[in-house]
Amino acid sequence: MRQDRVRKEGAISDSFVKAAKSDFNSARILLKNGEYSNSLYHSQQAIEKILKAMLALKARFIYKHEVIAEFCSVFRRTIPADFIKLLEDKGFKIEQEGSSFRYPDFSGTEIFNPVEEFNKEDAIEGYRTAKEIISMAKKEIIKIKKRLS
Repeated sequence: MRQDRVRKEGAISDSFVKAAKSDFNSARILLKNGEYSNSLYHSQQAIEKILKAMLALKARFIYKHEVIAEFCSVFRRTIPADFIKLLEDKGFKIEQEGSSFRYPDFSGTEIFNPVEEFNKEDAIEGYRTAKEIISMAKKEIIKIKKRLS
């Protein structure tokens, strides 16, 4: 029974890793082609999915886009402090701005258009943050899988 559950959670995790890689690749392509707000969106999605990959290995499944707070509460004592710090310092900002990368906001007196508001530097920072988080998460996924096997 336990092995079946561990195998299923591993398969779910692997699916999230593949999705994260795809989003990260999309972020790179969009960045190269000057689509900065869309690149940021895919960087955010890559971060979200790689964290969901780790959470799946702990049988924690989140069906919303905000995952960092839950992730940190689950892993704070078991992963390196610099990983948590990166998430809290940079990842959280990207997560919070997630919907603003994609949708115009016309609720105020001025219309916020993400295509005009996010620039190359923003996209590069988001891409670099995603790259660092994905790298750290992949190392932790390997460690978790070894402990589970």
